[in-house]
Amino acid sequence: MEVHMVVTPGCVAINPWLTQLEPHLRLCRKKRVARPFETATGEVKTIIQKTVQKEPLFLTGGTEDPCGYVYPGLLEFTREHLEEMGHTVSITDTRPSPPQGDYSLLTKPLRPGQPDILQVMCAEHNGVIKAAAGLGKTETIVQYLNICPSLRVGIVTFKGEVRNSIYARIRDGAPARTPCMLAAGCKFFDTDVYVLVDKSLHRLPPEAIDVLLIDEVHGAAAEQALPKLETFLEKRIFGFSATPSGRSDKADLGVTALCGPVRVNLSYGFAEATGSVVPIHVFMYRSDGPTGLSSIGSDFIREKLGIWYNRPRNRLISQLARALEPKQQKLILCRSLEHVMLLRRLMPEAVCVFKKPAAGRRQELEDKALLPEGWSESPLFRTDVTNARVEFEERELSFVICTPVWGEGVDFPHLRWVIRADGLTNKIACIQTGSRTSRAIREPGCEEDEKPWAAVIDFFDDFDGMRHRSFLRRSHYEDEGWTFRFVKPDGSFTHSFD
Repeated sequence: MEVHMVVTPGCVAINPWLTQLEPHLRLCRKKRVARPFETATGEVKTIIQKTVQKEPLFLTGGTEDPCGYVYPGLLEFTREHLEEMGHTVSITDTRPSPPQGDYSLLTKPLRPGQPDILQVMCAEHNGVIKAAAGLGKTETIVQYLNICPSLRVGIVTFKGEVRNSIYARIRDGAPARTPCMLAAGCKFFDTDVYVLVDKSLHRLPPEAIDVLLIDEVHGAAAEQALPKLETFLEKRIFGFSATPSGRSDKADLGVTALCGPVRVNLSYGFAEATGSVVPIHVFMYRSDGPTGLSSIGSDFIREKLGIWYNRPRNRLISQLARALEPKQQKLILCRSLEHVMLLRRLMPEAVCVFKKPAAGRRQELEDKALLPEGWSESPLFRTDVTNARVEFEERELSFVICTPVWGEGVDFPHLRWVIRADGLTNKIACIQTGSRTSRAIREPGCEEDEKPWAAVIDFFDDFDGMRHRSFLRRSHYEDEGWTFRFVKPDGSFTHSFD
């Protein structure tokens, strides 16, 4: 059978519609749902159940309309499935051709990989740009704004810290542009560039832009973000990430629906070979922990006991951090503020970076003596994460323990060591956090601070309830091409790069 696809700026019409496509065009999102239940004694308790929520990424025309309609990003995905079913596919594309860039307007020489990204952005209607951390995705966006001066562009990300950094880079690197940051206390005004987080998308009228760029696009498939981004389907959309797939809720197809397929794939091996990043070494130390965790039904309680309040593990983290060269920057990443403060007891010289907790949470931590008296006035506790980020970038801070506020979208060229205290297994978290170390030093006059390598310290949690997480993290590191070494602590804590 011949199937005709008509591509418009907002959707793809498929004529005739085939119901055999529908199972392939559903986003199956894994969720955890709290459900109340009544015990035999009449007490009401809550149980957490794992469910799969199926979200259709298509519409059908009804009895009088033989067509079905899918997201524009699913054009190639749907065509491939139709051809695998044995159908002949013809395509009519009604979208206007994208404007070509004027490369004479570049303000910086392009680094390896960046011309490939710009070529796709100037030739395609959509696409995912997969590029290893350190290849200069933000700088490529800045240069795209320079070479396409007539385009009105919206740039959305998922963290205020990243939004602020992108805004500053555009303001400094694209002088012909007038960026508007859509954030609390900032007014909307007509201009040619808007920078915002996904929670502010309601403030950006779709008609105000021609192109939408999504930074760290793996976040676009989140249940709260996807419906907001769908309002921009008529625009050209490009997504950027070192890890565009690997979401823990398995909702990666949502990214494809918005942005289309991966059109540029620049691996970590490519970035290392071209000198954009330094080699990363991963050292995984065996860690002991409590017994009986596998019998606990709550993931939260297992993590709290096996990771946060695991005293031998926390002591090992402290010993390793203090054994490193003091002049080399190091960053300890935790999942929770509670864990940050527990580690801080063992390393009181470290600066703790976190967002200011809500009043109730703050009181709880103070009651547990995790937040000491006078903490809010101490320079060792930083809740202004933007200023702390700048200080860390400029090496005014050298030893930091932080919550996930710096998990992605930051540029720390002098960072040598990341210590992963968080214990997370998600592929995106593993690669994004480890990649914080990858930036090469390029500033003139920094030859004495040459950075030939960087390293991640992680932990093989060799106890029931956590052991499987360690195996997953190791596989993610090796898949990325990072050099992996398993280390049995012997008290010396030395590292070999041979």
